[in-house]
Amino acid sequence: TQGGYYRPMWYDRIAAGLDEKGDPVAWKHTIVGQSIIAGTPFESAMVKDGIDGASVEGAADLPYSVPNVLVDLHSPKTGVPVLWWRSVGHSHTAFVVESFIDELAYASGKDPYEYRKGLLAGHQRHLGVLNLAAEKAGWGKPLSEGRARGIAVHESFGSFICHVAEVSVSPAGEVRVHRVVTAVDCGKYVNPDTIRAQMESWIVFGLSAELQG
Repeated sequence: TQGGYYRPMWYDRIAAGLDEKGDPVAWKHTIVGQSIIAGTPFESAMVKDGIDGASVEGAADLPYSVPNVLVDLHSPKTGVPVLWWRSVGHSHTAFVVESFIDELAYASGKDPYEYRKGLLAGHQRHLGVLNLAAEKAGWGKPLSEGRARGIAVHESFGSFICHVAEVSVSPAGEVRVHRVVTAVDCGKYVNPDTIRAQMESWIVFGLSAELQG
């Protein structure tokens, strides 16, 4: 690929208030980024009251049990044309939201997997992939010295996915991903090899972008 439109840059800021048990009671997420829908044939259908739904998807529809949620969107306009990069809002909101859930778990002194379980009551498909990925990854079992696990769960366009990554960081700060265990619930499917290929390719695509691109 020699040329094409850029993906927009995004800036996020999240704040939350926790109760005495460490559960979030209020959540404020500010999102700043250029709309990928503005100027396309989809604008009239997808931009409502100045809000590009693709900019806040995965953030404005939190599955986690938080009684008070505010998502604040700012869509600056620049001279740089932007479009999709294999995905829309979910590919950045999932990273931000799940990273912040880890921060809340840490602040609460709780295991990040167990913390998510407690906040996903009633969301059976989220819980299904969360529990399966954690089980298959051996969550809670000892790791080799210098290694750690991270976990994230997200729903996008009717597919529910959980990743567990096993990573290490060298003394020089070099990050190495040793293993990724994935559980996916995409509903009805025809060919399971297609699902496997999609998951494997997206793991490589995402890691190459994050660590190299």
